[in-house]
Amino acid sequence: MSTTFIVAIVIVQFITLATAQDDRVKVSVYYETHCPDSMSFIRYQLWPAYSDIASIMNIDLVPFGKANYVKRADDTITFRCQHGPRECYGNTIQACAIKQLNDIDVVLPFVYCMERENFPDRAGEKCSTQSNITWSDIRTCADGSEGQQHLMVAGDRTLGLSPKLRFVPRIEINDAYTQENQDTALDSLIRVVCENYRGNNIPSRCEPYVTTTQPGQGHTPNSNADTTEGAITT
Repeated sequence: MSTTFIVAIVIVQFITLATAQDDRVKVSVYYETHCPDSMSFIRYQLWPAYSDIASIMNIDLVPFGKANYVKRADDTITFRCQHGPRECYGNTIQACAIKQLNDIDVVLPFVYCMERENFPDRAGEKCSTQSNITWSDIRTCADGSEGQQHLMVAGDRTLGLSPKLRFVPRIEINDAYTQENQDTALDSLIRVVCENYRGNNIPSRCEPYVTTTQPGQGHTPNSNADTTEGAITT
């Protein structure tokens, strides 16, 4: 087998992988670590969807929610969070994990573990052990100026949303917000992702929600699918 032929195969495989990656549905979740609705969404919608159809999802987590901050002249930052200082710390822990780990396959199990606890801000060490990540690095980040910077970036993204954030969690699909996707995602995120997927590698879990047309021509939403699956229970 010639070197040229091998290189050609590698290039084709790379292009195929890149195309599959580009086909993924981006799911941005703007949330708060101590918000009951956010915790419920992560437990009963985001995690099950990731477990079933991760191959077609590009998950983007933004922990801030209905918070605000003030940056002083000495560069110190004071945050105020809807559910108090402990939520601010939980948000900071997860902002640090998202930035430091930079891998949703590592970050999401950690976040899910924290959000299963009654007090997520106290679960960082336990969940880092379960997720096989280094807690000391995340704690150092969360306790210092680095964590403040990461949370401020999450805050800037959240405060800059259009339309403005009114409800937490806020779910955007492919960087766009619609009330229809928001409402449906709270009951069945899997349905929203499957209906917005335009690639050809449709997971079997999506079959109830899409109707395949012709090979290589994508699919259309299945209007007969049940819309009540996985409703959030708080």
